[in-house]
Amino acid sequence: IVLLTTPPTVFATWYFRIKGREAYRKVRLWVSHINTFLSEHISGMDVVQMLGREARSMNEFLRRNGTLLSANLSEVKVMAYFRPLIDMFTSISVGVVLYFGAGMRLREAVSLGVLIAFINLVGRFYRPIQDISEKFTVLQSAMAGGERIFNLLDADETIAEKPEVIRL
Repeated sequence: IVLLTTPPTVFATWYFRIKGREAYRKVRLWVSHINTFLSEHISGMDVVQMLGREARSMNEFLRRNGTLLSANLSEVKVMAYFRPLIDMFTSISVGVVLYFGAGMRLREAVSLGVLIAFINLVGRFYRPIQDISEKFTVLQSAMAGGERIFNLLDADETIAEKPEVIRL
């Protein structure tokens, strides 16, 4: 009976892994865009001021920052649903054990000690899953960051020469 809550837990973990990874990818991408924008505009501040582009640069920064905020909120939303869902499956499992265990106890099919021990074992069964759900955020963030790093390392850095280029 306890194992009936395991498939929904596995499915929820699989689903939120995909959603979490997508959210972290977006966050990493927009953090990169913001950092690039700031680096270019801070180092080229003289040019921005000389051309009178302060307002335009500020609007562009606010737009990019808004997109980053939206990506961060979607990431938080995914994680805000995942952890309580795992806790709910744990509670449902304990509730099912209590329900059937109380019935078995009333029929004197099990002793009170066995029922308490089994409830404790259910908690121990779900403890690693709850621990993983706590570390899930860090893991997904690290995976998304690792993907970005490997994409940069795998990028082809050679510049293709065009045949019409005249060599001296």
